Amino acid sequence: MLAFANAGPKTACVQAKLNFYNADQNMLTRWFTAEYSTWFDITLPGLQTLHVPLPLGGTSNHFRTYILRAVGAWDPFNVTEDCDLGLRLGRLWPENRYP
Repeated sequence: MLAFANAGPKTACVQAKLNFYNADQNMLTRWFTAEYSTWFDITLPGLQTLHVPLPLGGTSNHFRTYILRAVGAWDPFNVTEDCDLGLRLGRLWPENRYP
């Protein structure tokens, strides 16, 4: 709620930053931690700086309901509906994409 309040009315989605808590358990958990850290600490902030639509992940997304409805809400027949939704949100306000 605070993220939406601080971001302004045109912020359609707040995506929580995810990571693993057991990075030191084994090699697989180290790889997952490296992947999530790269995605949430480097890739997504970089895309946001470039003002391009953000591909949303499948979990921990929070939306303003009226904006979600404006882009057609969820597509239950699309396997990658979260990423598609991120692109549809980017098309809704193209003036926000470029400085």
